[in-house]
Amino acid sequence: MTLRLRVKLGDQADGTFDLSVTWPGLEEPLEFPGLACDPEFKQINWLGFTANADGPGVFYVDDIVVRPTAE
Repeated sequence: MTLRLRVKLGDQADGTFDLSVTWPGLEEPLEFPGLACDPEFKQINWLGFTANADGPGVFYVDDIVVRPTAE
């Protein structure tokens, strides 16, 4: 599964982000444009993964890329 998030930061921040979800066998990505986020979210200070569970959990995460885009 691949998750792609795009969010405007700095002076371009507008309180929204776009999410794209793909996985093997899916013909077209699932697109969720204009999802709401905190309008004060203007920079990334920390990036992490947590689970809202009452028991043990496991994440397998690789190929994380954080970069500016040309858009």
